[in-house]
Amino acid sequence: MIRPLLLLVSAALLLSACVPATQTNHPEARLYSRPSDATADIDAALARAAARDVSVLIVSPQGTLLNADTATMWNDAASRSENAIFSYFDGFE
Repeated sequence: MIRPLLLLVSAALLLSACVPATQTNHPEARLYSRPSDATADIDAALARAAARDVSVLIVSPQGTLLNADTATMWNDAASRSENAIFSYFDGFE
């Protein structure tokens, strides 16, 4: 009795491995690439954000918006210094 059941489960597992995985399109989610330049990637992301007039939203684990008064002020993110950016985010610890 156990042997046929084990055979059936094994066959089901083998067949499920043959089904191709569904491909989703998430260009922002990519594997870590050691040769990539993190600074250049961040600079490029900031430039894209500046071109689209992006808002930066900081949300608590409970879902409360923490920076409602300054969220729309990030259209100049590319021109901010690293120290200014770090100081801004340090205020939300």
